[in-house]
Amino acid sequence: MSAALFLALSLAASGACAAVSWRYPRQVARVTSGDARALARSLRALPGEARLPELARRSPPESWERRLALAVMSAEGPRAKIAAANDLLVEVEQQLDLAAGWPPAAARLSALGALLLATLSYLAQAGPSALALVLGAGAAGAIASAAAGRAGRAAAERQREAIDALVDAALGPLDRAAGATPERPRRARRAPS
Repeated sequence: MSAALFLALSLAASGACAAVSWRYPRQVARVTSGDARALARSLRALPGEARLPELARRSPPESWERRLALAVMSAEGPRAKIAAANDLLVEVEQQLDLAAGWPPAAARLSALGALLLATLSYLAQAGPSALALVLGAGAAGAIASAAAGRAGRAAAERQREAIDALVDAALGPLDRAAGATPERPRRARRAPS
């Protein structure tokens, strides 16, 4: 086998790993329909009883924000409203964590694939330049995958903070109406490991 074949295989594997990894930050960005933090700021300017209807009006159909507003508005009583909000917060947390394992797995696959191809290249006596190029392509794929993982985790944390702000703005009046009961909606936070 030629050195070009090993290099092409290494580039293809590393490129595929990096492409799969960069889907995670894009997936995190699609959890909400837009800038939840800006929406929360605009809702805070409204009276408490107008916030949920306004959230439903401003949110696109089928968006998480609209589903939150409609579910909370249709629930009877403060406990049912909090339960409805908690159900949707659990759902959004699952969406944020759904593909979190892809970037680390892709980084390992890229590195191990490059090592395998470098070993085969060495056994086929493809030369030191082929070994260096194959290993370099694998390292580049692993680095790109790790960077995607960091970007995705940072984006997920920003989304959690924006969702928290939106829930506080939309459901804050509910807390006051319920007599400031200690049972509040769960926040979009990951449980400690």
